[in-house]
Amino acid sequence: MKIGKVEIQTIDIVTFLGMIITLFTSILNLFQNKKSMYINNITKYRVTWLDELKNHISKLKELSNVTNLYIISRDIRDKMNFRCELERSIALIKMHLNFSKKLDRKVMNNIEEIKSIINNYLLLNYYKDELDNVDDNNILEKFYIILEIINEKCFLKELIKLGGKKQNIDELDILQLKHEIKEIYDTNTIKNIKSNSNEILQRYENELEFIQEELDEVIQIYLKIEWIKCKKETRMWPFTIYNEDKEIKKLYRSYRNQDKLN
Repeated sequence: MKIGKVEIQTIDIVTFLGMIITLFTSILNLFQNKKSMYINNITKYRVTWLDELKNHISKLKELSNVTNLYIISRDIRDKMNFRCELERSIALIKMHLNFSKKLDRKVMNNIEEIKSIINNYLLLNYYKDELDNVDDNNILEKFYIILEIINEKCFLKELIKLGGKKQNIDELDILQLKHEIKEIYDTNTIKNIKSNSNEILQRYENELEFIQEELDEVIQIYLKIEWIKCKKETRMWPFTIYNEDKEIKKLYRSYRNQDKLN
């Protein structure tokens, strides 16, 4: 009888352990399925987000193309629509980026430089066109009139630099910048800048092309890193672990070696 009781107890224990293992396995599968669904959704939206970012970058490249910029600068119509479209494109790119990450900040800095160069390019063209029809006796007065309607800090800073002043002006507001310009500009200064305007515009074009090449590099690396993240997210731990900084450095080396080969 005792043997029978022992057998019954052993069967009960085995059955109970089997139920516990089944329950544990079911709970584990449930959590794993939920995690997989979560990861799949995140990956799906990340891919969509990357596609949108590509479209916005492509739009910026189209707007900031040197040939397009040359045509826009010579268009006698109002350039407001172009500048609004440029601002919108840059804002959309920024909203797709994370300001706390180094690579994202690099993209932001590049697109801000592109915007600054474009604004300087268009405004210098505007100044040049406005002053071309003014005689030397009235050129300073006309310059001041135009100055009053310009409220682009980047261009006002550029005017100060073109006027020969190299001291730190980053902390100055718009009114202070205009005051500085009036202090250093006279008729000869304006005539000199006007006569050298084509060389200055060419410099802007060269700077723009250089920044665009930088942007091409960083964007391709950025997109590749995000794609690597997408693939890592779909894997099981510990295969999700990787060193992002190390991966970025490796991609930079690969990108630049490819340029050398070409």
